[in-house]
Amino acid sequence: MLTCREVSRLLTLEPEQAIGRFRRIAVTFHLAICHNCRRNRRQLKQIRHYLAQTHVAELSQVDYPLDTATRERIAEQLRVHHSTPSEDV
Repeated sequence: MLTCREVSRLLTLEPEQAIGRFRRIAVTFHLAICHNCRRNRRQLKQIRHYLAQTHVAELSQVDYPLDTATRERIAEQLRVHHSTPSEDV
């Protein structure tokens, strides 16, 4: 049985990375019983839809420079977030 965290990661990676048949079955089963993960999937689909409609090329050309301290703070938060286990949603 997959955890909510695993399902969330797989749903996020799905457009860029193929999910194997058995893993897809496990995700489908989990989605059948987990309201929070179904909501997460709907939200991801909405985000992808809105991004597809925006002018992503124009947005990617805008430069938002960050100072070194801000970059380091963001990098540290990402390291902390990805290294500590969190509760399933």
